[in-house]
Amino acid sequence: MDLKRDFAEYHASCKVDNGVLIAERRMITKMRSVPVSEFQEYKSFLKSINDERNQYIVLSSAAEHKATAEHSPLSMANAVWNLPASSSEAAQQAENESREAFQRGDVQSGIASLQRAINADPKFTRARLLLGGAYFGSMDPDAGLQQYRKAISEDPKEPLAYKMLAFAQLGMGTSEAAIKTWQELLKVAPDDGDAAANLGSLLLSKKNFSEAVSLLGSAVKRNPESSRLQLQFGIASLHTGNKEQGAAALLKSADLNPDVGNLNNVAYELADDNQKLPEALEYAKKAVKQVEEDSQDVKLDSLEGRDLNRVIQIGMYWDTLGWVYFRMGDLENAAKFLSASWTLTQDAVVGDHLGQVYERQHKPAVAIHTYALALANGGNVGERRQRLLRLLGSASRADGAVNSAREELGRLRTVRVSRVISSGSAEFFLLFAPGPKVESVRFISGSEGLRPATKTLAAAAYKVPFPDDGPTRLLRRGVLVCTSVTGCEFALFTPNSVHSVH
Repeated sequence: MDLKRDFAEYHASCKVDNGVLIAERRMITKMRSVPVSEFQEYKSFLKSINDERNQYIVLSSAAEHKATAEHSPLSMANAVWNLPASSSEAAQQAENESREAFQRGDVQSGIASLQRAINADPKFTRARLLLGGAYFGSMDPDAGLQQYRKAISEDPKEPLAYKMLAFAQLGMGTSEAAIKTWQELLKVAPDDGDAAANLGSLLLSKKNFSEAVSLLGSAVKRNPESSRLQLQFGIASLHTGNKEQGAAALLKSADLNPDVGNLNNVAYELADDNQKLPEALEYAKKAVKQVEEDSQDVKLDSLEGRDLNRVIQIGMYWDTLGWVYFRMGDLENAAKFLSASWTLTQDAVVGDHLGQVYERQHKPAVAIHTYALALANGGNVGERRQRLLRLLGSASRADGAVNSAREELGRLRTVRVSRVISSGSAEFFLLFAPGPKVESVRFISGSEGLRPATKTLAAAAYKVPFPDDGPTRLLRRGVLVCTSVTGCEFALFTPNSVHSVH
């Protein structure tokens, strides 16, 4: 932007240089005061500066930048500022005052200024949406929702108000309300790509595949370069019986976004529906190889949140690869990867997959035990229960097996260690390498008398299988408990129950 006036100049630019975002702004004042005759010119100048200064720059991966042009909750912040200004001078002045208040960190004054702007001009949609966002920022979501709804009633043809309301409802966990809002937007703007994409995504999550596939198909036509939309459209298509269309969309998604997370998702969906298994195997192997190599970067003395996510990913990707092997009839490799994933995660879906492998290997007793463990950890319902019922023949026997397995889950993650102190408890991080062997141990918190237990924990024998010869490192957190009666035991937490490195 280059603005030149008699009283001042303003120059602004933004660029990315070697991965660094750089913004430059330069203001040159030419006069001490603005002549009355140039007051309107000054107002226009000031508005242009504020619009440029207050715009949001949304950062995303290169793949996602290429893949989507849809509104997200973040990108909508910039879209709000592109809405029309008020024709009321009082309303516009109050909005300007709100910006200054928010920049000072004075949220309440900012809210009060926006309220004055709306009082001066009830149809000032931009101010009303800003006020709704301010209420959410000040932890008053009900007031925020009220402003979004009021914006819709005052200007029912403005799509952005519906979008902000729907995202807010979704963020508050009221997905059914968000679905209704997206449906209302489609009535007002049938060709809105955001509405079709987001409504289709929500319906897909509700397993309403027949309605989702139509909406997602429409969204894909508008934005064929979105890997996320291709993935969702592919899943919906497979579930509605259009196998060829579904598989093609999934392969397209993988082609558009070769990130390992997306490759894993595509591989799993293809395997789950027995489609394009050679391609699924290729994607799953790539995902596993990458996440195993990345795990080498984990160091206990410099843990980060992403290190906790890595071990979750390893469990997921091992499950996907094992599931692909199962669909291809390679039961030996399927058992290796699924057993390792189950031992690591104790996830009900993984246990169900592993049970099916044992069934196919004609090991009914092991399959029954594995199904029972999976059901004990993931809800005794659906196809998993039916598989156990088929093997045991009665509901009472199935319930008995599940109840026995429920007590066993914790014991599978627990090892006895040499006594350290008479009583106390403390949490530790352990880093496992293939072997398995414990590479390092870090005390986190708890009884100080247990701090020296790092050597004892490193020497204990753990059941932590590694399914291949990759350079995998598994980060595990656990609690060491010592009592005068039972001695000392160390219990590993499941990865998805660990939320902090502290």
